[in-house]
Amino acid sequence: MASKSRTPPTPHLAPHLELLAGTVAGTFGIVPFYPLDTLKSRLQTTSPTTSPFRILKTMLQTEGPTSLYRGCLSPMLGYGLINGSVFLSRSSTRSLLLNGSPRPLKMSEEILVGASSGFWSSFIRCPVERIKSVMQVKTLRNVESPYSSSLECGRVLLKEHGVVRGLYKGFGSTVLREVPQYIFYFLAYDNMKRKLGEEKINKDLVPVLAGGVSGVMIWCPPFYSFDVVKTRLQVERFEGTVKYNGFWDCVVKSYKEE
Repeated sequence: MASKSRTPPTPHLAPHLELLAGTVAGTFGIVPFYPLDTLKSRLQTTSPTTSPFRILKTMLQTEGPTSLYRGCLSPMLGYGLINGSVFLSRSSTRSLLLNGSPRPLKMSEEILVGASSGFWSSFIRCPVERIKSVMQVKTLRNVESPYSSSLECGRVLLKEHGVVRGLYKGFGSTVLREVPQYIFYFLAYDNMKRKLGEEKINKDLVPVLAGGVSGVMIWCPPFYSFDVVKTRLQVERFEGTVKYNGFWDCVVKSYKEE
Protein backbone atom coordinates (compact mmCIF):
# COMPACT_ATOMS: atom_id res chain seq x y z
CA MET A 1 0.00 0.00 0.00
CA ALA A 2 1.35 3.40 -0.91
CA SER A 3 2.39 5.51 2.05
CA LYS A 4 0.11 8.42 2.79
CA SER A 5 0.59 11.65 4.63
CA ARG A 6 -1.12 11.77 8.00
CA THR A 7 -2.09 15.36 7.34
CA PRO A 8 -5.90 15.53 7.28
CA PRO A 9 -7.48 17.44 4.44
CA THR A 10 -8.26 21.03 5.36
CA PRO A 11 -10.71 23.40 3.71
CA HIS A 12 -9.17 25.73 1.12
CA LEU A 13 -10.27 29.08 -0.18
CA ALA A 14 -11.33 29.65 -3.74
CA PRO A 15 -8.31 30.28 -6.03
CA HIS A 16 -8.94 34.03 -6.34
CA LEU A 17 -9.21 34.34 -2.55
CA GLU A 18 -6.00 32.34 -2.11
CA LEU A 19 -4.29 34.84 -4.42
CA LEU A 20 -5.74 37.81 -2.55
CA ALA A 21 -4.84 36.44 0.88
CA GLY A 22 -1.27 35.71 -0.13
CA THR A 23 -0.92 39.14 -1.74
CA VAL A 24 -2.12 41.02 1.34
CA ALA A 25 -0.02 38.92 3.74
CA GLY A 26 3.11 39.27 1.63
CA THR A 27 2.80 43.03 1.26
CA PHE A 28 2.27 43.81 4.95
CA GLY A 29 5.02 41.43 6.06
CA ILE A 30 7.83 43.26 4.25
CA VAL A 31 8.30 46.67 5.85
CA PRO A 32 9.32 45.69 9.43
CA PHE A 33 12.03 43.28 8.31
CA TYR A 34 13.33 44.82 5.09
CA PRO A 35 16.43 46.42 6.71
CA LEU A 36 17.55 42.93 7.76
CA ASP A 37 17.20 41.79 4.15
CA THR A 38 19.32 44.72 2.98
CA LEU A 39 22.04 43.80 5.47
CA LYS A 40 21.83 40.18 4.31
CA SER A 41 22.35 41.15 0.69
CA ARG A 42 25.34 43.32 1.56
CA LEU A 43 26.88 40.58 3.69
CA GLN A 44 26.48 38.07 0.87
CA THR A 45 28.35 40.29 -1.59
CA THR A 46 31.16 41.62 0.60
CA SER A 47 34.20 40.18 2.36
CA PRO A 48 33.33 37.23 4.64
CA THR A 49 35.23 38.94 7.46
CA THR A 50 32.87 41.92 7.45
CA SER A 51 30.35 41.91 10.30
CA PRO A 52 26.70 42.97 9.95
CA PHE A 53 27.22 45.61 12.65
CA ARG A 54 30.07 47.17 10.71
CA ILE A 55 27.97 47.24 7.53
CA LEU A 56 25.06 48.78 9.40
CA LYS A 57 27.28 51.46 10.96
CA THR A 58 28.84 52.32 7.59
CA MET A 59 25.46 52.53 5.86
CA LEU A 60 24.00 54.80 8.52
CA GLN A 61 27.04 57.07 8.52
CA THR A 62 27.59 57.36 4.77
CA GLU A 63 24.20 56.68 3.20
CA GLY A 64 21.71 57.50 5.90
CA PRO A 65 18.93 55.39 7.49
CA THR A 66 16.83 55.43 4.31
CA SER A 67 19.51 53.30 2.62
CA LEU A 68 18.21 50.35 4.64
CA TYR A 69 14.98 50.60 2.65
CA ARG A 70 16.54 51.12 -0.77
CA GLY A 71 14.78 48.91 -3.30
CA CYS A 72 11.83 48.23 -0.97
CA LEU A 73 9.31 49.17 -3.66
CA SER A 74 10.18 46.09 -5.73
CA PRO A 75 9.21 43.54 -3.08
CA MET A 76 6.31 45.73 -1.93
CA LEU A 77 4.86 45.40 -5.41
CA GLY A 78 6.04 41.87 -6.06
CA TYR A 79 6.16 39.80 -2.87
CA GLY A 80 2.41 39.92 -2.45
CA LEU A 81 2.06 38.46 -5.94
CA ILE A 82 4.72 35.88 -5.12
CA ASN A 83 2.92 34.70 -1.99
CA GLY A 84 -0.36 34.85 -3.84
CA SER A 85 1.03 32.70 -6.65
CA VAL A 86 2.37 30.19 -4.10
CA PHE A 87 -1.02 29.75 -2.45
CA LEU A 88 -2.79 29.70 -5.81
CA SER A 89 -0.39 27.10 -7.20
CA ARG A 90 -0.66 25.00 -4.06
CA SER A 91 -4.45 25.13 -4.07
CA SER A 92 -4.69 24.38 -7.79
CA THR A 93 -2.21 21.50 -7.68
CA ARG A 94 -3.94 19.95 -4.65
CA SER A 95 -7.31 20.21 -6.37
CA LEU A 96 -5.92 18.64 -9.52
CA LEU A 97 -4.35 15.73 -7.63
CA LEU A 98 -7.33 15.07 -5.36
CA ASN A 99 -9.99 15.63 -8.04
CA GLY A 100 -12.68 16.15 -5.43
CA SER A 101 -11.62 13.24 -3.22
CA PRO A 102 -11.62 13.84 0.60
CA ARG A 103 -8.52 11.66 1.02
CA PRO A 104 -5.26 13.13 2.35
CA LEU A 105 -2.38 13.66 -0.04
CA LYS A 106 0.28 10.99 -0.42
CA MET A 107 3.84 11.97 0.46
CA SER A 108 4.82 12.02 -3.21
CA GLU A 109 1.86 14.29 -3.96
CA GLU A 110 2.80 16.68 -1.16
CA ILE A 111 6.29 16.90 -2.61
CA LEU A 112 4.82 17.66 -6.03
CA VAL A 113 2.61 20.38 -4.55
CA GLY A 114 5.60 22.05 -2.88
CA ALA A 115 7.76 21.77 -5.99
CA SER A 116 5.01 23.26 -8.14
CA SER A 117 4.61 26.22 -5.79
CA GLY A 118 8.35 26.91 -5.77
CA PHE A 119 8.74 26.58 -9.53
CA TRP A 120 5.89 28.84 -10.59
CA SER A 121 6.61 31.49 -7.97
CA SER A 122 10.17 31.76 -9.34
CA PHE A 123 8.88 33.46 -12.48
CA ILE A 124 7.71 36.38 -10.35
CA ARG A 125 10.34 36.19 -7.62
CA CYS A 126 13.39 36.29 -9.89
CA PRO A 127 12.82 39.72 -11.49
CA VAL A 128 11.55 41.14 -8.19
CA GLU A 129 14.69 40.04 -6.34
CA ARG A 130 16.95 40.97 -9.24
CA ILE A 131 15.80 44.60 -8.98
CA LYS A 132 15.80 44.50 -5.18
CA SER A 133 19.33 43.13 -4.96
CA VAL A 134 20.76 45.62 -7.45
CA MET A 135 19.20 48.49 -5.53
CA GLN A 136 20.47 47.14 -2.21
CA VAL A 137 24.12 46.59 -3.13
CA LYS A 138 24.74 48.97 -6.02
CA THR A 139 26.10 51.55 -3.62
CA LEU A 140 28.85 49.38 -2.15
CA ARG A 141 31.35 51.62 -3.93
CA ASN A 142 29.17 54.62 -4.70
CA VAL A 143 27.42 56.47 -1.91
CA GLU A 144 24.76 57.94 -4.19
CA SER A 145 22.04 55.59 -5.39
CA PRO A 146 22.30 55.04 -9.16
CA TYR A 147 18.53 54.86 -9.62
CA SER A 148 15.80 57.10 -8.30
CA SER A 149 13.49 54.15 -7.70
CA SER A 150 13.00 50.43 -8.23
CA LEU A 151 10.83 51.21 -11.23
CA GLU A 152 13.66 53.12 -12.89
CA CYS A 153 16.08 50.31 -12.05
CA GLY A 154 13.80 47.79 -13.71
CA ARG A 155 13.38 50.00 -16.75
CA VAL A 156 17.14 50.44 -17.17
CA LEU A 157 17.86 46.74 -16.70
CA LEU A 158 15.24 45.86 -19.27
CA LYS A 159 16.45 48.47 -21.75
CA GLU A 160 20.19 47.75 -21.44
CA HIS A 161 20.17 43.96 -20.97
CA GLY A 162 16.80 42.67 -22.20
CA VAL A 163 14.34 40.42 -20.43
CA VAL A 164 16.55 37.36 -19.88
CA ARG A 165 19.78 39.03 -18.77
CA GLY A 166 18.15 42.14 -17.40
CA LEU A 167 15.31 40.80 -15.28
CA TYR A 168 15.82 37.02 -15.19
CA LYS A 169 19.51 36.85 -14.39
CA GLY A 170 19.88 34.21 -11.68
CA PHE A 171 16.65 32.43 -12.60
CA GLY A 172 18.23 28.97 -12.40
CA SER A 173 19.57 29.58 -8.90
CA THR A 174 16.19 31.03 -7.90
CA VAL A 175 14.45 27.81 -8.94
CA LEU A 176 17.11 25.70 -7.21
CA ARG A 177 16.40 27.58 -4.00
CA GLU A 178 12.61 27.90 -4.23
CA VAL A 179 11.67 24.32 -5.17
CA PRO A 180 13.37 22.50 -2.25
CA GLN A 181 12.43 25.31 0.14
CA TYR A 182 8.73 25.01 -0.57
CA ILE A 183 8.82 21.22 -0.59
CA PHE A 184 10.39 21.25 2.86
CA TYR A 185 8.26 24.15 4.13
CA PHE A 186 4.88 22.62 3.34
CA LEU A 187 5.91 19.17 4.56
CA ALA A 188 7.25 20.62 7.81
CA TYR A 189 4.32 23.00 8.25
CA ASP A 190 1.60 20.40 7.73
CA ASN A 191 3.24 17.81 9.95
CA MET A 192 4.11 20.27 12.70
CA LYS A 193 0.56 21.63 12.64
CA ARG A 194 -0.75 18.09 13.04
CA LYS A 195 1.65 17.31 15.92
CA LEU A 196 0.95 20.59 17.70
CA GLY A 197 -2.76 20.02 17.24
CA GLU A 198 -2.44 16.87 19.31
CA GLU A 199 -0.95 18.84 22.22
CA LYS A 200 -2.80 21.04 24.70
CA ILE A 201 -2.04 24.26 22.84
CA ASN A 202 -4.36 27.09 21.91
CA LYS A 203 -5.62 26.22 18.43
CA ASP A 204 -5.13 29.79 17.26
CA LEU A 205 -1.41 29.51 18.05
CA VAL A 206 -0.87 26.23 16.20
CA PRO A 207 -0.56 27.64 12.65
CA VAL A 208 1.54 30.55 13.94
CA LEU A 209 4.01 28.25 15.69
CA ALA A 210 4.12 25.76 12.83
CA GLY A 211 4.62 28.49 10.23
CA GLY A 212 7.26 30.29 12.29
CA VAL A 213 9.39 27.23 12.97
CA SER A 214 9.07 25.96 9.39
CA GLY A 215 9.95 29.40 8.05
CA VAL A 216 13.13 29.54 10.12
CA MET A 217 14.19 26.04 9.12
CA ILE A 218 14.02 26.74 5.36
CA TRP A 219 16.66 29.45 5.76
CA CYS A 220 19.18 27.12 7.34
CA PRO A 221 21.89 25.47 5.20
CA PRO A 222 21.78 24.24 2.51
CA PHE A 223 18.85 26.46 1.51
CA TYR A 224 20.63 29.63 2.57
CA SER A 225 23.65 28.66 0.47
CA PHE A 226 21.51 28.77 -2.67
CA ASP A 227 20.43 32.28 -1.71
CA VAL A 228 24.05 33.44 -1.41
CA VAL A 229 24.81 32.16 -4.90
CA LYS A 230 21.64 33.71 -6.32
CA THR A 231 22.44 37.13 -4.88
CA ARG A 232 26.02 37.09 -6.15
CA LEU A 233 24.90 36.12 -9.63
CA GLN A 234 22.19 38.76 -9.74
CA VAL A 235 24.43 41.67 -8.76
CA GLU A 236 27.83 40.75 -10.21
CA ARG A 237 27.45 42.64 -13.49
CA PHE A 238 27.33 45.83 -11.51
CA GLU A 239 30.47 45.13 -9.56
CA GLY A 240 32.82 45.35 -12.54
CA THR A 241 33.79 42.52 -14.89
CA VAL A 242 31.71 39.35 -14.92
CA LYS A 243 33.24 37.01 -12.35
CA TYR A 244 30.98 33.98 -12.41
CA ASN A 245 30.09 31.80 -15.35
CA GLY A 246 26.86 30.38 -13.99
CA PHE A 247 25.63 28.72 -10.82
CA TRP A 248 28.24 26.00 -10.31
CA ASP A 249 31.11 28.30 -11.23
CA CYS A 250 29.92 30.68 -8.51
CA VAL A 251 29.68 27.81 -6.01
CA VAL A 252 33.21 26.58 -6.76
CA LYS A 253 34.83 30.03 -6.73
CA SER A 254 33.03 31.09 -3.56
CA TYR A 255 34.13 27.90 -1.81
CA LYS A 256 37.76 28.26 -2.90
CA GLU A 257 37.98 31.93 -2.00
CA GLU A 258 36.16 31.81 1.32
